[in-house]
Amino acid sequence: MLRAFVLAFGVLLLLCGGLTLFIGHSPAGLGVLVFGALITTGTIFERRYNTPSATQPGPGFEPTNETYIDPVTGARTETWFNPKTGERRYFTR
Repeated sequence: MLRAFVLAFGVLLLLCGGLTLFIGHSPAGLGVLVFGALITTGTIFERRYNTPSATQPGPGFEPTNETYIDPVTGARTETWFNPKTGERRYFTR
């Protein structure tokens, strides 16, 4: 529900910014258009980058003690950590 609201808000900002640019008030319309594009793009691609992977992380990653049950899939998920980069990856068994 919240995701749909945020997506609708982003699209509304895109439309308002585009309309403002079309009418001729470019400085204000450009800011609203960019902000709407950021919200819409972030909301659309959020699910792709926030999901656990089915393949084990590559070299440089170490398993941690952190495990949890994914509330969406119900699968046990492990957390892996790369000490060189600070990146965390999630692996579903």
